[in-house]
Amino acid sequence: MEISIRSKYSLCQLLEELNRTDVTLFLEKHGITPLDDNGGWVPEPWVMTVRNWMLQAPASRIGDLLQELVRTAASWRNNVSPRYVFDERWEDLFLCLSLDGFAVALDEYGQPQKYLVPVEPKLDGIKPFDDELSIAIQRSGVPLGPEIIDRLQAASDAFRRSEMNNCLSNVRIALETLVKSLATELGATPSESAKFGAALSFLVSAGFLDNGQEKSIAGNYLLVSQGAHRPIGFTEQEYVRFGRNVALSSCYFIIKKWNGEHGLPGRA
Repeated sequence: MEISIRSKYSLCQLLEELNRTDVTLFLEKHGITPLDDNGGWVPEPWVMTVRNWMLQAPASRIGDLLQELVRTAASWRNNVSPRYVFDERWEDLFLCLSLDGFAVALDEYGQPQKYLVPVEPKLDGIKPFDDELSIAIQRSGVPLGPEIIDRLQAASDAFRRSEMNNCLSNVRIALETLVKSLATELGATPSESAKFGAALSFLVSAGFLDNGQEKSIAGNYLLVSQGAHRPIGFTEQEYVRFGRNVALSSCYFIIKKWNGEHGLPGRA
């Protein structure tokens, strides 16, 4: 189960609220052992040690740990006082997992089950989309790269706060900023890069995009620009997660194409 760094951090925050001895055994059971070479705890805050080992652990082991955590959540919660501390961290973890495309399974009557399932197709060995996109933007060296990454992070944070319109607004601005930034890099005048549509058209005239790619990206931009007004059949959270993923896909396509044409490396 490939989850984002954001979800791993949220998981560590939840584990910090649980009994340290129980969590140590839990981690060791799944082959995630936060011990140094001498068999003792490293001289740093415990949660940071857990974080370091979580970042190094294979995706399959983290997935198994998460599945057991879901199955036994009630037992863990009963040992936390006050229980709202567990509930807050648990909710944050599942909002993060939702952004990664995972949710608790539902039976035929819509009742939650005690295991996680992907809500969209997943490919083994593929890093979470958020992480891949941020790395690609950093490698691109585009002047507004940090601002774009900040907007993507703001979108994720808004989703976790249930600010659905704010989530889509930030991811739309990230896509818009990326298109404008690349148009400027390719020589667009201020008037040609001032608005999203003009900047996108310039990328076509400059030979960076073709007409089909322009229409696809423009359509995705329009979809997220409409905000969280979901069509029938979607919950608000489902639709916003879908819209966010659509915008992320456009950003990913654009920046990967840019990096490829400029001889920048792909994956680490």
